[in-house]
Amino acid sequence: MTRIPGYQRHLYPNDWDEIAKRIKAKAHWCCEACGVSNGPAPFVLTVHHIDFNPQNNEDDNLIALCQRCHLKIQARIPQPRTRLEVIQRLRQQGRQYRLRF
Repeated sequence: MTRIPGYQRHLYPNDWDEIAKRIKAKAHWCCEACGVSNGPAPFVLTVHHIDFNPQNNEDDNLIALCQRCHLKIQARIPQPRTRLEVIQRLRQQGRQYRLRF
């Protein structure tokens, strides 16, 4: 059974477990990004919605990913790692901030 947090379960169709199993089988139970086989965490196979819409369950919108790859893709935007990156991001957003040191 696919684990979906209770607060998000209503977003998925009732037959999500069958859909996810079909997508994983179609990928030969391997991550389509890194190729690792389904196994213990962090290599448990999951199914990702490419457009981030859990109601769009068309095959071309679903991809089998290990947990590690799934978390990377869900992050979407890399988090800034340095002070300079933080400042550049804030400036790109067109906001004026005073940083206190």
